[in-house]
Amino acid sequence: MKKLYALTVAVCLSGGLFAQLPVSTAPSNKKAILEEFTGIYCQYCPDGHKIANNIAAANPGNFFPVNIHTGGYANPQAGAPDFRTSDGDAIAGQPGMGITGYPQGAINRRLWNGSSAMAHSRSAWAANAATVMGEASYVNVAGEATVNITTRQMVINMEAYFTAAGPAGGNKYTVMLLQDNVNGPQTAGATYNPTYVNADGSYRHMHMLRDVLNPTSLGDAVTGGNAMGTTWSNQITYTVPADYTGVVAELADLSLIIFITEGNTNIVTAAELPLTFTGFTTSLNASLNNLSPLPETCSNSIAPSFNMKNEGSTTLTSATVTYTINGGAPQTYPWTGSLSPLQTTLVQLPATTFTLAPTNNFVVAISAVNGAPDEDVSNNGASTSFNETTAFGNTVNLTFDFTQDRYGTESTWSIKNAAGTVVGSGGPYTTLSANGVLLHTNSIVVPAAGCYSVEILDSYGDGINSGYGVGGAVLKDGQGLVIWSTNGIFTSSLRKEFKITSSNNSAGIEELASEGFVIYPNPATDNINVAFEAQNGTYEISIIDLTGRVIASSSLTNVSGAQVVEMPVSEIANGNYLVSIVKDGMKFTQKVTVQ
Repeated sequence: MKKLYALTVAVCLSGGLFAQLPVSTAPSNKKAILEEFTGIYCQYCPDGHKIANNIAAANPGNFFPVNIHTGGYANPQAGAPDFRTSDGDAIAGQPGMGITGYPQGAINRRLWNGSSAMAHSRSAWAANAATVMGEASYVNVAGEATVNITTRQMVINMEAYFTAAGPAGGNKYTVMLLQDNVNGPQTAGATYNPTYVNADGSYRHMHMLRDVLNPTSLGDAVTGGNAMGTTWSNQITYTVPADYTGVVAELADLSLIIFITEGNTNIVTAAELPLTFTGFTTSLNASLNNLSPLPETCSNSIAPSFNMKNEGSTTLTSATVTYTINGGAPQTYPWTGSLSPLQTTLVQLPATTFTLAPTNNFVVAISAVNGAPDEDVSNNGASTSFNETTAFGNTVNLTFDFTQDRYGTESTWSIKNAAGTVVGSGGPYTTLSANGVLLHTNSIVVPAAGCYSVEILDSYGDGINSGYGVGGAVLKDGQGLVIWSTNGIFTSSLRKEFKITSSNNSAGIEELASEGFVIYPNPATDNINVAFEAQNGTYEISIIDLTGRVIASSSLTNVSGAQVVEMPVSEIANGNYLVSIVKDGMKFTQKVTVQ
């Protein structure tokens, strides 16, 4: 096994917008900081996130948002991540903060427009931040930090310089550790801040408070006085944990904010500190992570994706990705871009056709980076299995029964063909006056046999069965066969692929219900038996795969009375099939499984 030795390489994620050492001694204006109080179940909090992001984008290096998850809307339900911190709760609960709703935020922990509370509505954040940034500051603050990626030890050096005298009571400093790109749930994210909704429906939380690095949550004294011309310096050593309450702490997504206060309130100015990463053991090293799970499909084409992380000290500009489906001929994909050390990017592979089997396997690996071998191949590959869909219908005419909950305005649905063309849709619906449900029955005729998908969206992010009425949906074909159903429990979206096996419309096909067909055993291993009471006719009995191909067949001519037809299946590949029985233009169909 190759040994990996530490390299004397440091990678700095900094730029002109960071307050690097030494601290400036020139007078400057104040910097604004927003402590935004938010929660994953707060409907309008994504709008607050968007407003804060827009202010930051318009004022780079002068405005710093901090998202503090606190209060009842941040209390996670079973299975949800916990983004709360004890420091955040202490900040939110300090005297004078006065939070009365969510989202609210404090701009520089000041009272605005005669208010008795620091926390105020998002509608005033931009104006109040502009006021702060237009005022002269009597102190400048700056710093820098190193992080060893192996030990995760962070060393923060900081300085402040008083260009004018501070208050007689002295000043305090606070260092906050924030994290970007934290994926998780967020009510109404798709409605109010869709840019930050991921393809899987999760929400990308930004500048989330992870820890206050001071001994106390509300800061500690700036020692040595605050007279004009005084320089203060300090150092903090901190080990970044692997996670915060189960939420992974990705080093590349961390940032540091330092600010100076008068007591526990009135933030005078702030700065973001540059981070330099050390301790790399490789130069060229790409890792493959989070290969996207592939759902059941009826398509013969897939386009998987995965995250590629740069684990080395050299910026990656190219990578060769090799992949196979079901052991077929290897395919290659040339990725190009610019991926800095510790950064992650989504690699979307092109659509690739293959022969669909009941169970399928996808294998992928990164075989080269920057035109050279990867120095650590232990993290270069991944694989996943996926199945052929078990949802199918026999007719092109369909019925979709959609049962809304109370908040119908949040719900929409659509049925699309394999090319993504909508062939049926519904919603949004009206809001009911109380908790409850309302059924909407929809008739859809798809163009032909083939692969389709049904998708339900909920803009609030709590599905259609979360305490406001037991919603759900049922998709049936023209013969009454249930293709797919859901109990309505999901978050923002729910999608299912299904196959229509015939271009027949049930309006021209009578069912043979009176002849009492019984098909057994199901699942089957050796034989499938078809038992029925024949009524003086000719019967064609077939086993058909989900592509419409006849696998086996048997004919009975001019028969009456009790019949049992034995169909051998031991040589048939495991999977889902249809048993089709046709008599005089009439048809009976039932799904069977061979295992």
